[in-house]
Amino acid sequence: MRFSTRKDLKKMFIVAGDASAVQVYDADSYKMGAEIKVSIDADSIAYDPATHYMYVVNGGREAHTPYSLISVIDTNTSKKVRDIKIHTNHVEAVVLEKSGSRLFCNLTSLSAVGVMDRKGSALKATWPLPKGDKANVAMALDESNHRLFVVTRNPGKLIVMNSDTGKVVTSLDAVGMVDDMSYDAQHKRLYLAGDGDVDVFEQKDADHYSLLAKVPGSFRAKTGIFIPELNRYYLAVPHHEKQDAEVRVYEIQ
Repeated sequence: MRFSTRKDLKKMFIVAGDASAVQVYDADSYKMGAEIKVSIDADSIAYDPATHYMYVVNGGREAHTPYSLISVIDTNTSKKVRDIKIHTNHVEAVVLEKSGSRLFCNLTSLSAVGVMDRKGSALKATWPLPKGDKANVAMALDESNHRLFVVTRNPGKLIVMNSDTGKVVTSLDAVGMVDDMSYDAQHKRLYLAGDGDVDVFEQKDADHYSLLAKVPGSFRAKTGIFIPELNRYYLAVPHHEKQDAEVRVYEIQ
């Protein structure tokens, strides 16, 4: 499950994979006001504040189709604008640049990154990952330094790419089973939520990175988000044996 908010409209947009829908809730009453149907296995999202469009990855393997979809949702009207067909059956994270109209997505089944103009309907480029690096799931973007960050699960790695050319700048070992990654532009850090730990990487400059800390997490606690306005990192911890489900809140130091 993923979500996005519109403070100006007092609405929350929840991507409910089990319901194959984007559900729109009132931010005050928490009542659902609309439901926008998408294909099965809806998950990763990206929001464009300039157009108020939300991009939702769905379909593919669970839909038993050879392609995946990125559905474009107009959050002003709570309606689907169109579907962008991606010709591979496993697409994960998607990120948008602010200075232009490019969209980056993890073509997980191809062990590659896809690049497209989000005004268009087809990929403009496909950038392969280094040989042997597979299961690319999480993604983040440092637009000012032209760096795209990709995390793989097999093996666990943080891969830094030039976001203009797709050239791999460097890669580092990382925690396994990562699902989410956040880039902290103020502190020049990356937060990777994985199985048992949150890896914190320091960005020394655009080309050099190092592991700053391994913060203890929990079993399969691989969903997290950094909120720069609050200077906090939130980690979702699932129920497991004697561990109750909870949300852990970390103050950034």
